[in-house]
Amino acid sequence: MSKGKRYNTEPKLNIKKVIAVILVIAVIIMFVIAIKELINSDKSNNITSTTYYTLYSNNKWGVINNSGNIVIEPSYDEMIIIPDNKKELFICTENVDYNNNTYSTKVINSENKEILTQYNKIQAIENYDEYNNLWYEENVLKFEENGKYGLINLDGKVLVKAEYEDIYALKGITGSLITIKNKKQGVINTKGIQIVPNSYSDIKSLGKDTNLYIVKDEQNNTGIYEKTEIKYQEVKPLNSTEIYCVKENNKYKIINQEGEINLDFEFDDIKQIKDNIIVYTNNKEYRAYDINEKKILQDKYNELIYTCNQNFIAKKNNSYGIVNIDNNIKQKIEYASIEYYEDAQVYELEPKNNENMENIILNNQLEEITKGIISEAYVQESYVRVWTEEEYKYYSLSGEEKNSADILVQNKIFLKKQNGKYGFVDKEGNVIVDFIYDDAKEQNEYGFAAVKKDGKWGAVNTKGEIVCEVNYNLDENLLIDFIGKYYLGKDKNLLYYTDKV
Repeated sequence: MSKGKRYNTEPKLNIKKVIAVILVIAVIIMFVIAIKELINSDKSNNITSTTYYTLYSNNKWGVINNSGNIVIEPSYDEMIIIPDNKKELFICTENVDYNNNTYSTKVINSENKEILTQYNKIQAIENYDEYNNLWYEENVLKFEENGKYGLINLDGKVLVKAEYEDIYALKGITGSLITIKNKKQGVINTKGIQIVPNSYSDIKSLGKDTNLYIVKDEQNNTGIYEKTEIKYQEVKPLNSTEIYCVKENNKYKIINQEGEINLDFEFDDIKQIKDNIIVYTNNKEYRAYDINEKKILQDKYNELIYTCNQNFIAKKNNSYGIVNIDNNIKQKIEYASIEYYEDAQVYELEPKNNENMENIILNNQLEEITKGIISEAYVQESYVRVWTEEEYKYYSLSGEEKNSADILVQNKIFLKKQNGKYGFVDKEGNVIVDFIYDDAKEQNEYGFAAVKKDGKWGAVNTKGEIVCEVNYNLDENLLIDFIGKYYLGKDKNLLYYTDKV
């Protein structure tokens, strides 16, 4: 609080009374703040922001929210697209003429009112990862005007005027869009800022972690935009930002931004570049070279994948093991398969003749965490979820078993198995759902848990109440999930919920 001027004619203040009053006011303010924080805290613990999902029911398409309530009645013939499931913006396709390949679109909100009416043929921009999982580019939509395409954000602000012959996502790369202008390709980001000019016949990503682009000119010369000359026969997209694999005069070689890196050996092909380690082949045999330490992995393998800490998954005679750059065997080459989860840096080793389905789980130091089958692996939360002995268990990356309540801190009920049947308990271990189910899933983020009995699936809520009777045979579904009485559709890439029997 700022002080005002003190004039000599003002009466003198009683300092003790002033201090007393200030203290009382301060206590009142602190009390009010504490109450507000308590209220806000309570709200944050009990209120989840609304999210939206496409619904398919009675052969029509609509929208539900994360409570399982219908937001848009299923009345549309074509699937409703939701570009951002935290925003009430739904793209509906109408007037479809399959013979002439024509259609129209409209955008509606949760009140089924049309919005963004000033734009024509609004579309979400699809993208796919290496496993063909679908997502939509964030906070950007494509629109058409006079046969050309531009971009708006979800609030309707123009990001790029309609001046391109086409705009589409660079496959597998978030936030990079290919533009076509005068039949030449360029790149813009989802804010409409140009990254690569429209000067090239083809553009690809150097890798999802690089923010670099492989470009090709009209003479089929290839290079990395703003990093190398555009003169090579080929640039391999190996996700490396410092050194690159290029093909020149029908031979592959390694270069950096300054030019060629001289290596004292030759290779037929480069398979991987990571941490300045090169995995290459000669005569179809795999080898590796550490540029920093100038070491060659001396032995030859049928397959070789670099993981981390100078270790490789190696295949020889149809068996897998783990070796390091010095060719020391870290895990015997005797396993049926080895999978490396790069995000969490954990390994899953499948023994041969593995009748008990007990794979060996190792951390990045090659220390055993547990035995089982990895269901989930999260590096940020530092745990793995493992299917072991017919139930799920949680382990830290050091191998310490964790209680599910310590890991799933947002959950109110927790999956538990007893006498061969599944049920749910609360954080204190009190039974919320009796142990009567043949299978079940942990509570999802919206407070629903899938349960299975006699070959059919249904769902319960966090109070243990049945919200969907066990009516659905979901044997063909890769993922089992429920929102209220609706289950996740069989084609998980479309991300819709349904009640279709």
